Amino acid sequence: MPSNYKELTIKPMPIGSIISRPSQQHGKISLEDNALEVMTNLHKVSAVTISASSGIDEAEQKMRSREVRLLFVTDHQERIIGITTLSDIYGERPMQMQQQNNMPRSELCILDIMTGIEALDVLDMSEVTSAKVGDIVTTLKKLQRQHALVMAETDGIKKICGIFSTTQLSKQLDINLSDYGIAHSLAELGNLRHSA
Repeated sequence: MPSNYKELTIKPMPIGSIISRPSQQHGKISLEDNALEVMTNLHKVSAVTISASSGIDEAEQKMRSREVRLLFVTDHQERIIGITTLSDIYGERPMQMQQQNNMPRSELCILDIMTGIEALDVLDMSEVTSAKVGDIVTTLKKLQRQHALVMAETDGIKKICGIFSTTQLSKQLDINLSDYGIAHSLAELGNLRHSA
């Protein structure tokens, strides 16, 4: 081995050491900050996937263990065929499927409750890079969705590269965005933030 390498210092591990976990939480932000500050960057944090044939209880467990509220539903070639969220699992779809098919919840699979790719929209990364957090809040509010997916194209290949989440935005804006209906304006959100 070449002699231009050196041995690094070895230290005993301190008692009480914890494991680092990836986090997109960089502290509090404002509506004027760059949108990339609140985007979950899938180049840095692995997306969590599940197959359409998996049970909804398995999906819920996977969300809890990975601390996410959205799973990408993929086929055997890892192509996205849809998404499922915690809201899907606890929403009306499982109950409707149970009643329509006279089956127990434990037999429901992701295919029964997921949102298929044909119903999904994406934001373009080229536009997101110059967007503000307020632009993302406005977009999510208009769509009445809890998540927005971001797509980029590299060498002719389209990939989902980021996710915006109202849960993440709520934490970083220090406002519970799920409490706000479509009638609330960004000005009202801004007023609440300044009065807090």
